[in-house]
Amino acid sequence: MPGWHVSGSLPDMTRWARHQRPRRNGEARRGLSRACRLFLEKHTLVALKRHHATYLATALPVAKTLRPPSPEARRQSAGTLPEFVGPLAPCPAIFPLATERILPVRCPQGPSWTLPPMKGIAMTDYLTHFGLKEAPFSTTPDPAFAFATREHKQALAKIAYYTEERRGMFLLLGEVGTGKTTISQFALNRCRSEPERFSASHITDPSPRTPAAFLRLVLASFGLPTMRNLLDLKAAFRGFLVDQYREGRAVVLLIDEAQTIQTANLDTLQAMANEQTQTAKLLQVVLFAQPNFEYKLTQKPALRSRIAGGTTLNPLTLDEATDLLRHRIAVAGGDFDRIFSAKTHKTLYNATNGVPRDLCVLCDAAMLNALAMSRRTVEGEAVERALRDLSFKGWAGKKAA
Repeated sequence: MPGWHVSGSLPDMTRWARHQRPRRNGEARRGLSRACRLFLEKHTLVALKRHHATYLATALPVAKTLRPPSPEARRQSAGTLPEFVGPLAPCPAIFPLATERILPVRCPQGPSWTLPPMKGIAMTDYLTHFGLKEAPFSTTPDPAFAFATREHKQALAKIAYYTEERRGMFLLLGEVGTGKTTISQFALNRCRSEPERFSASHITDPSPRTPAAFLRLVLASFGLPTMRNLLDLKAAFRGFLVDQYREGRAVVLLIDEAQTIQTANLDTLQAMANEQTQTAKLLQVVLFAQPNFEYKLTQKPALRSRIAGGTTLNPLTLDEATDLLRHRIAVAGGDFDRIFSAKTHKTLYNATNGVPRDLCVLCDAAMLNALAMSRRTVEGEAVERALRDLSFKGWAGKKAA
């Protein structure tokens, strides 16, 4: 309340709150909470967790309705903050707001406790050290860094053919990290670059449990309104397909992580793919899945029979892997052959089996270790350290032949 300030130690205030006569249930507890809050706000504070000797340091702003304590009150309350197991006290480095907005108070300072220095490696140091403009090995599907290998080009060409010819369903299989998402982004961008010919959408999480939820997800991906009733959802989607066909546009649905589609929704997908005229399929579906999706297809022979085409992405060859890394570092403004010594190329490839995502992760870790060792070239020692750091991936035992 205005004009009232708190002094005394936290235990004193706790005893005061507990001995207030409660006029109704819970009043004493609220009084304790209010007393603790005022005390912490007044002294910037540290709230003691009662169990496991764990303490949480937090700075709280002073309530505007409370006037600052008088000099005499500050002298009386000096040194009355609760002691902790293990020294911990507010300091300007931890609580910048406290030093700017709250009057300074005397806090119990433990023996030889100081804020540990921050010695992290900044991204600017990483880039400057290797002469780069941006990080070359991000694992996001950035089109600027995408490198189309022979198999990637073939997959994109097949997807373009099956969607343009309105053949219905196409399946692209590939292990984790082989570039399925990157290809899906390329295919989506190609369709969206020709809005007069294609109406395309991309689903990255096709795992809703019910057919109604799955259909709502599909409708929403095309920007269409959704409803609750399953029959209404089917009618709305069928109407959308017919409208697009009359306007001369092919409707393309790209589904990433197709192996996560619920078994019940595979029947929904089959029904969607059945929408057709006498000459063309109204919906073109491109599925991007891991190899275990084949098992689900064995349980749905009717759906499998409707998949008109497919292909499989295999890991890169050694030459393709080296070209991929050389391309990514060149886009980032560097020179791969200057940064990575020739002796590391085969080690990088053997450890990751030529999987693009794993190559990027390992190269990034190797460069970080070279930076920590103050070396401008990534040698075998930096790669070996990176393999040890990433031992949980099962790469540590794979050495160059």
